[in-house]
Amino acid sequence: MLAVKVRTLEMAVKELSARFPSPLLIKITPLLQNIPEDVSRTKRALGQRLLTVLGVLSQAEKFNGTLTLQTNARDVSGTGVQERVTTLYWGLAFAVYVDDAGKFAGMGLPGPEGWEWSTRNESASDVRRFIATYSGETDELDFVNIPVEIR
Repeated sequence: MLAVKVRTLEMAVKELSARFPSPLLIKITPLLQNIPEDVSRTKRALGQRLLTVLGVLSQAEKFNGTLTLQTNARDVSGTGVQERVTTLYWGLAFAVYVDDAGKFAGMGLPGPEGWEWSTRNESASDVRRFIATYSGETDELDFVNIPVEIR
């Protein structure tokens, strides 16, 4: 009975991981790779498998309680050209990004097949100030309107 429960948890964690943002996926990929595809062929003990599930959930809970800053490349102009953007994840709820020039911005939300990103260029200067305040680039504290939608 315990083996069935652990397998159910493993499958649920794998399905849930599709909604995780890239910074979290980078951390938990080694754990996800330890979840067996075929339980009849695994040599991992049941206790080890349960610890893997708990490790993934622990990392997800930790990520959800923090703000995470990530710099990467993204096609923000729609031209196929990759621009450097800074993304600030607010746990697992939402994220905002802005390019280095402060011209392109947008927000992301978790979706059933990964994060879904929408463009919000009209908010680029506000998002840039928000990220600059968080990252310590400025000492000026001010209320900033950023595009937020929570599902």
